[in-house]
Parts: sequence; structure tokens; C-alpha cells
Amino acid sequence: MKVLQCIFISLSLCLLTGCASGANSQNMTASIKPSLSVSPSSAFYQSMVIEKISGGKDTNPIWMSKVSNEDFQYALKSSLHQNHLYAGGPSKYTVSAEIAALDQPIMGVDMSVSSKVRYKVTRVSDKTVVFNEVIAATYTAKFGDSLLGVERLRLANEGSIRQNIEIFISKISKVNA
Repeated sequence: MKVLQCIFISLSLCLLTGCASGANSQNMTASIKPSLSVSPSSAFYQSMVIEKISGGKDTNPIWMSKVSNEDFQYALKSSLHQNHLYAGGPSKYTVSAEIAALDQPIMGVDMSVSSKVRYKVTRVSDKTVVFNEVIAATYTAKFGDSLLGVERLRLANEGSIRQNIEIFISKISKVNA
């Protein structure tokens, strides 16, 4: 009888909480903003490609939402493209990004996720590193954003990475290379 109760409680919790889904790359993409767009006179204007992405983790549906390397790469590439940084052809710079930390709550009403990503930009011609910095960003998904905790966590992951990419684009646009 106790076994049946445990199974019933476990299934009920799964139905109430839902299954975790990974962060959506489109929701992590930094949209076009006048403050982020790089002018044609910038050294980085349409001159970057992504060399390497690391540190991401695949989501285990029965545990917590995570950010995969593939989804982060898509979001970063789309963000660079939309903000006039991505090279359509030969590039002058390569970008490597490592998700160093994704601090997530296990549970909560409002869920805040903090991301730390190390971005490294290297000039292709002479292999000089022109930018190497860890960028931190935090985003909070409110209870009103979703009733399901796993969904709020996914939204907080997406928002934190999106803000992280926005900060990177803002900082790199101010670098004199």
C-alpha cells in the first residue's frame, strides 16, 4: 500500500510541476537595439565569427532547465548577426565563449538566475586577444510569468543569457581594436 502511495505522490508532483525543458535559443537572442548596434566605422562591424562555445549543459527533463552549448551558440550568433557584428564571409575576429557559471535556485516563487560567461575575442591576422572578460548578468522570472516552477526557471535562464549577450555586445562595441 505504501508503494502505491509513493508512486501516486510522485506522479502527482510530476504532473503539477511539469518536465524541465532546455533554454530556447530564440529567447536568448539579443534583439536589435539602437544602443547595441555597431556602426560601419567600428573595427568589429560585420567582422566576427564564433570559434568555440563551451560550458553549457543539456537539460535533464526530470531535473532542471539548463543552457546547452548548441542553443547558446545559436543565440550568440543570431545576436551578433542582428547587431551587425557577424561576418558573412571572411572574418577579422573570432569569438570564444564559455559559460563559467549558471547559478540557479532549486525552487522559489520568483526565480533569479545569474550567468557568468567568459568571452574572448581574438584578431585572426596576428592572434592577438583584444577582449577577454567574464561578464555576469542576472534575470528574475516572476511568479506571474508562469505558474510552473520549471517554466519560470527556463525563462530566468533565457533572460540571464540574453542580458549577458547584450552586455557583451555593448562592451565589445566600445573596444578600440
